[in-house]
Amino acid sequence: MSHVDSEIAGAAHSVATAQQQLESASAKLASAGEQYELVERRVVALNVKRDNIVSRRVGGDQRPSDAAELALIDADREALAPILAESQEEMAAARGPVQAAKRAVDLSKQNLQLVEDRLAMAALLEHAAQLGDRLYATIKQLDDLHSRVGGGRLPWAPPRDLYQALHRRAAQYGLL
Repeated sequence: MSHVDSEIAGAAHSVATAQQQLESASAKLASAGEQYELVERRVVALNVKRDNIVSRRVGGDQRPSDAAELALIDADREALAPILAESQEEMAAARGPVQAAKRAVDLSKQNLQLVEDRLAMAALLEHAAQLGDRLYATIKQLDDLHSRVGGGRLPWAPPRDLYQALHRRAAQYGLL
């Protein structure tokens, strides 16, 4: 495996690892959320049941089983309260690792992009150097042939965009 391949493979591995950690943390958060919702639905159902009994009694429909049923509902609500609180704490605790994993995924993706960009830049610099050498050799051959064929103005000039780009680079490096 070449140095280039190993750099990209290492950065890609970091992305994959971070994504796996995000998936794992997200699954734990989802599980905690499901547990919380399950308990919360049970508490809501008990509250609805209690409210219905109270409303019925306020309307004059009182039954002998109401007191026992209300006591049972209140006991269930009291028993569920710490379970609901614990579920909330588990959800809150699970959010931190999800956020950290999201940041790790983002950072590892940015790092992969940076590695790819650096490697692309190195390849383009090498390619530009080769093109520069070939262009210089071609211009030199054109000049030699032109002087042997007979003077006058050479019927080729670099395109304006190429000339301007080369001129800017020469100015940046103090070659003018």
